[in-house]
Amino acid sequence: RPPAVAAAASERPMAFGPARWQATNSIDAITNVYHEVTELNHPALRTLLTQLDGTRTRGQILAEPGTIFAGSNGPALLQRALDEFVRLALLVA
Repeated sequence: RPPAVAAAASERPMAFGPARWQATNSIDAITNVYHEVTELNHPALRTLLTQLDGTRTRGQILAEPGTIFAGSNGPALLQRALDEFVRLALLVA
């Protein structure tokens, strides 16, 4: 049974497994839940996607040192990134 596409990012966001693998291997063409290919060429977004395995809370993601999400704008930037992943059908429920 295929995974359910997330309608919104949860407290512990989880990316579609093949998309996480592609991002981990620096592949810009990322496959979503519907097997559509989208370009994800921003390094910070690709790194974020690799971290979304359902084990980290948003707070833990924000606490990661050295990311674009660590600053005062971090929560807003993270929300925008997660909203974009939802729009692209890269997050699963």
